[in-house]
Amino acid sequence: MFESEHPVNRRGTIAIPKNCNLEAKDKDERKSNDEVDDGYDSEEEKLEKGRVALSYVQNMLKKNTGGRRTSIDLDAMPKIEDFNAGDDSIEYKTPSEYKSFPTMKKVPWYEENDTTACDHVPLLMDYLKAHRIVEEFGLVACKMACSFELHEVNEWEINHVMIFFGKLELDVDIADRYRRVFRNVDGCGMALLQMYGFEDMIEIGLDKPHAVVIYGIIQAWKGKFPIFNKPRLPKGVSRPYVPDYCALRRADEVAADNGHGSIYGQLCILGYKEYLATESPVQLKPKGKRNAKFLLARREYPNGIRKDSVFSSNKKMERNVNATHSVTMRVKNHAARCEEEETKVVVTEYVPDLAQDFFQMGRLKVQQNDFVVRGPLTENENGQYCGPISRYAARIVCNRLPPFECYVCAAGFDNKSDIFLSDVAPKWRRDGDDEFDAVTTFGLRIWQPSRKEWVEVSVNGHMHEIRPSDGICGPRIQEGNVRLEHGSIIDLSGVQFIFQDANHMAKYGNPSPEMYTKFYGIFNDLNLQCPVQLQTVRYNPSKTKELIGMKSGKEIGKIGAGGKIFHNDLDDLDTEADETMRKTYNDPLAGEREMATAGVFGCGHIVTYNVEMVEGCDKCPMCRHESDLKILNIAYEPSIHAIDPPTHVFTVCGCAASLECVQFWSGLKVPHNPHPCFVDNPICPFCATSLVQPFFTKLLVDGAKN
Repeated sequence: MFESEHPVNRRGTIAIPKNCNLEAKDKDERKSNDEVDDGYDSEEEKLEKGRVALSYVQNMLKKNTGGRRTSIDLDAMPKIEDFNAGDDSIEYKTPSEYKSFPTMKKVPWYEENDTTACDHVPLLMDYLKAHRIVEEFGLVACKMACSFELHEVNEWEINHVMIFFGKLELDVDIADRYRRVFRNVDGCGMALLQMYGFEDMIEIGLDKPHAVVIYGIIQAWKGKFPIFNKPRLPKGVSRPYVPDYCALRRADEVAADNGHGSIYGQLCILGYKEYLATESPVQLKPKGKRNAKFLLARREYPNGIRKDSVFSSNKKMERNVNATHSVTMRVKNHAARCEEEETKVVVTEYVPDLAQDFFQMGRLKVQQNDFVVRGPLTENENGQYCGPISRYAARIVCNRLPPFECYVCAAGFDNKSDIFLSDVAPKWRRDGDDEFDAVTTFGLRIWQPSRKEWVEVSVNGHMHEIRPSDGICGPRIQEGNVRLEHGSIIDLSGVQFIFQDANHMAKYGNPSPEMYTKFYGIFNDLNLQCPVQLQTVRYNPSKTKELIGMKSGKEIGKIGAGGKIFHNDLDDLDTEADETMRKTYNDPLAGEREMATAGVFGCGHIVTYNVEMVEGCDKCPMCRHESDLKILNIAYEPSIHAIDPPTHVFTVCGCAASLECVQFWSGLKVPHNPHPCFVDNPICPFCATSLVQPFFTKLLVDGAKN
């Protein structure tokens, strides 16, 4: 093809310039003044324009080809199909032309003239016999089932689908009719795999016998009709993963109809999600509200990813066109289990996976982080806030197919959809594996009810023993990713989460007004008498929440990458459960919202809480036990096992719960408490206060009238 200096119009021909020296350029001027122009060219004018255009093109050919070509070979011109034309304009092709399409050459593992191919797929033969079409399509259907893999069909376009129809030896008119069905479909192979049954194919225009055959072949590709005597893949080679589109579509419909699978679970923070720390004296001031929750809900459009390829080089390379995310590691020769002598870059590329949703959390309030968790923050001399939690700290991967399992991985993707790990982070490579794994600087730990011990999670989501030192990762414990069980606790460098699965949420997540009334009414029905103010002690949930909020304050505003606060106007919004509690709980003796609520001493004695009593009151007025007056906090939090009415209280903070709840949390040592002075120490699940001996005591209700 030659390059022309003139533009090309929509029909693909060269646009003739207006100032071109043509013989008929003054033709309009020679028209008679009394001649009426109806807007259409006469036959003579059309012929004249055709001759002029042909002469112009020939001159251009001669000029741009050095005189080698002066004419156009119309027979050598490519045939362009007009998709907008009617059925009569379609140029029909024979099935043999479809079979010989050059982009789909494939040598099957069986012989082409093998008449025993039906023995490889017996269930497919039984399926075709049941529909009484085995004699017509039995042999060719089995050959097609054995010829292609599921991941190959997933990449098919219209030309590949037409080759497939041609190999089925369909008639010419039928094959072209099917071409008109699929020609405007993006990803024709994917569309075939998404069909529920042959009825769906009939609805889009396929004849029933052909729909039955094609659907049977698809079932063989998916493994529903096993293929026997098929050669195994070489060692170390795995078949590309292709999701079950029918199962995904069915799961989406079920989630939309009855909600099953629409919620994967939720993460509840133990205490607060951010703190301001001071160095002298060392203190932590919580910010925001307690036990904030992050909902893991089914996304409208999946954003999951899966590993695709791993490569290494001496410099950072561009990402593959099909990859959307990547993990980049700089590996030095002193890295654990690494034998290379020079620094290199190892890149693991990820491609989209429609069968997964993934969520991300970190310190920065940016689009990449679904949940913002800052943890303990300290302010340096420049007024910048920093903390141990990374800007992109962790990922939660949720499966969109039953049983909707969730997994956790360390580190998160930045604004370039990349996880970059410098040579400081501990890295390693297992024997016989090209892929590197790593742990983050401050690490991600998890406690599972099935293991009852803390383990560390790597960037690739594997489980390891707690690292013995900062520069070395512990040995891998088991294969596979770390699954989030109900009750699993994640430790993220000073902030802890507990995972509540969807089944537990469905049972306890939406408490009714009667449940709230019963939960708080049990305490008020005791009619405890305050020995100090000589009045009945009433527990007021709204007043308790207000007093706790006054002590913690609002959340910190948006913090940029440099640690600067952008604004500080975030409101402490109530959750739906808190609003339900406020509207439905009605105690006739509680009075207005400004009325005082209940308080408790470290010994367990209950009094009416008053701000004036806190100052100078360091002993219980009844038993003279040395302790401060705390706000009695009774909270209904099913995610942290606070379901039953409280009978005991944590001594250092005043949070009350059942005996089973306080025993569990008192016996669980958390690796990194929010307070930097406590390591491997139990914390209160409500406020994350580090517990000290004695961890809890019984609520004393000796003064109860009832």
